Amino acid sequence: VDSDHEIEAAAGQDIPSIFATLGEGAFRDGERRVIARLLTGTPKIIATGGGAWLNADTRAAIDQHAMSVWLDAKLNTLYGRVAGKPGRPLLDGQDVRKVLERLIEERYPIYEQADIRVNSNITPYYYVTSVRKLPGKLTQQRKHEQEAKRTADSMRNKQKHRTRPTPGKRCSTRLLQHNTL
Repeated sequence: VDSDHEIEAAAGQDIPSIFATLGEGAFRDGERRVIARLLTGTPKIIATGGGAWLNADTRAAIDQHAMSVWLDAKLNTLYGRVAGKPGRPLLDGQDVRKVLERLIEERYPIYEQADIRVNSNITPYYYVTSVRKLPGKLTQQRKHEQEAKRTADSMRNKQKHRTRPTPGKRCSTRLLQHNTL
């Protein structure tokens, strides 16, 4: 599901018109609400625009209900994808390369908070192959997380029923969690 298409349907106008008539703030507010709605119901893959992840509420909602994937691309790759293409309000009428450089500097540190990072500078075949491997990786990660939670719960239960340590004796507990992706 493309969140931009859902935003346009909800607003009854395309994104450039929303920016022109209501401003970026109104667009971002609508974007946040639409993504929150999309995160409910049946599981689905949701494609968001680059600015959606900048909203702390949206990041928190995605973190709570989904797995986030950052499609990481270098400047030249992004430039090749968007240069000369209309309908991008943040780029229209601007020096596209300079705007992209600024957005990369501002946004990439926030994008790094995503659960998974996929290199999208590669050819489409390898890109699709990488993305197709995600469900198995996500399942494996969730198994590890569930195992770590069960271990922590078990340790808490043991702590509840444990007698106090003998005075002067040291007692320590360690929990190790291994995340593999």
